[in-house]
Amino acid sequence: MAKGGRQELERFVAKYATASNWLALLELSVAVVGYLCLLYLHSWPLYLLSVGFKTKLFMIFHECGHRSFFASNDLNDLFGTLLNGINSWTGYSYWRSVHNDHHSHANNLDYDLSAQSVPWSVKQYKEASRWERLSYRLTYANPWSFLFVAGSYFTFVTPIVLRVRQSRWYENLWIACCYLMLWHTGRLYYDVASHWLGLSIGVLIMHAQHTFDGCPRQRSDRWDTLSVAMEGSSMLHVSAPLKYFTGGIEYHHIHHLNTRVPMYRLRQCHEAAGALFADIKVVTFTEAIRDFHKMVLYDEEKDRFVGWDEVEGQSPASAQPVRTSRLSPRKASLPAAAAKSN
Repeated sequence: MAKGGRQELERFVAKYATASNWLALLELSVAVVGYLCLLYLHSWPLYLLSVGFKTKLFMIFHECGHRSFFASNDLNDLFGTLLNGINSWTGYSYWRSVHNDHHSHANNLDYDLSAQSVPWSVKQYKEASRWERLSYRLTYANPWSFLFVAGSYFTFVTPIVLRVRQSRWYENLWIACCYLMLWHTGRLYYDVASHWLGLSIGVLIMHAQHTFDGCPRQRSDRWDTLSVAMEGSSMLHVSAPLKYFTGGIEYHHIHHLNTRVPMYRLRQCHEAAGALFADIKVVTFTEAIRDFHKMVLYDEEKDRFVGWDEVEGQSPASAQPVRTSRLSPRKASLPAAAAKSN
């Protein structure tokens, strides 16, 4: 993309990077009231609706972590901290650090990509221990094993093993209080079940957004944040009834262009862009599940994702790929509004 085109794109997206406290409060109020009512009823026939509201609350928590949901950083931090107990079981400070780190080097092969759904290259897989290879292979045997392991890991393991140790004491205290309230009222099992399926769906969304045919992964000398947004982030096709629950995260290309565009302006930005986003890869949930077996590792020599059938008999990748990109190969930075997450 030419310099002028890049600047035009950044200026266009920046126009939508304005938060509204009133819109944010409306979104938050509806989501919180909806979920608490469903939690009070803890009705299994309404379970999937409860999962939907759980997903919505996590999307709001995610927005607060970028300080894009409210116009005030203090309000983002306040409600982000409150949501880490009633919804995400994730320390707000821990989430901000880890997730903003993802935005700093998504698809960069020189960094740890464990925050992405397919974290290993073929070379990493072949250099791993026998136990590590077995664990990885069992996890990525099929989409259902992957979603089961990912949902279980993020529900039962990381809240204790990682997040408690890396979050602030008052965040952990608030989470513990919410656990006790749920247990005391007999609704902990229902909330855990909603949390597990909501996280599994969230992992599938993330997988579809950064793991697809043509998605580039590059070394630091060629890595470019504009390429990550325009070539390395998809637009997920979500049916109209579900768009409320996904909170606009399906427009992931815009989110990676500028994290300060709030969730309630992402769709408006995309629809107003016209030809600017004409080349964005569009994927569906069905395609992500159907093609899962083809994309379990990243092969640097082939410069694409590969499946298990292609991995057997390969030697560890050694050469660094040279990708021909539609975009400028020069080092790029996020727009100023996106880069400032605090």
